[in-house]
Amino acid sequence: MPRRPPEIRHLYAALVLSWSDDTGHAVYDPLCPDVGQCAPTALVVLDYLGGHIRQGWTRRGRTHYWNILDDGRELDLARCQLDLLDDRVLRDGEVLDLTRDQTLGRYETEDKYRLLARRVYRWLRVIEREEGK
Repeated sequence: MPRRPPEIRHLYAALVLSWSDDTGHAVYDPLCPDVGQCAPTALVVLDYLGGHIRQGWTRRGRTHYWNILDDGRELDLARCQLDLLDDRVLRDGEVLDLTRDQTLGRYETEDKYRLLARRVYRWLRVIEREEGK
């Protein structure tokens, strides 16, 4: 029997608990833990919720990755960094829809994603077990 996708709130909690220096592309800061985590995070979200990954440029010249779910909804679980850094994705600029392989091939993302995915899986099991009590 296939496993149900996790609730988004559980997935987000597992991501927050899993982010670190070695899962992202920037120095980890517990005050803004998702800085540099967007590409690996988008890949993990893709694993659990499907859809595809979108890449765009921010006003400050950074790349940012987020998810488009199968039903067309946008989901950006690493968005807090944009708010805290007073940045935003330029919607009128170049926005690309990427495959898993295209995303994995960017900026040493594969190792960071694999580590993040293992951690998220473990935390989801804990969170869902606790939620079931």
